[in-house]
Amino acid sequence: MGAKEDWVEIYDGYTDAELAAEVATLKEQVENPYVTQTEGQSGYTRSTNDTRDRLSAASQIKRERSAPKTPRHGFADFSSFQ
Repeated sequence: MGAKEDWVEIYDGYTDAELAAEVATLKEQVENPYVTQTEGQSGYTRSTNDTRDRLSAASQIKRERSAPKTPRHGFADFSSFQ
């Protein structure tokens, strides 16, 4: 299972409000050009691939939740015609 699939599973347990807050945070991270921070002997590097996977997974969950629950395509039933 890939990273995105793992995040889809995690985000599936989020409420709509939690998911919206996570998406907002991820969008801020994407817009921030700084991915590396160093202070003294410590350093931190944010993975842009991880952020992209997380944002994609969160967007997928939002789409799935907003999709209609009934299928849009059906089959015509002509059995009553003779």
